[in-house]
Amino acid sequence: MSLALLQALTAAHTDAPLRFGIIGTGCIGQEHLRNLHLIPEAQVVAIADTHEPSLEAGLETLRKQGADGGVVCVANYRELLALPQVDAVLVATPNDHHRECLR
Repeated sequence: MSLALLQALTAAHTDAPLRFGIIGTGCIGQEHLRNLHLIPEAQVVAIADTHEPSLEAGLETLRKQGADGGVVCVANYRELLALPQVDAVLVATPNDHHRECLR
């Protein structure tokens, strides 16, 4: 997902910051974390990854941005999807796992 598309999505949500959950915090997930940090109307509130080193890398990316406070970290994407504070989700898992997450 491009930065311009993320900006357009968050601009349409004017009440408060659009609260994102990121499923998959490997290389692509971390790119999404960095892009969302550039958008004032976006806030990452949760991350999920079954691979512990990737989850920790995602959290480290948030720490470097000063945006790790209050972020929920879970291994199971279903836990992330059940969180009431998540308004929107970015799926950044390997392509062959997207369908499972979206169902």
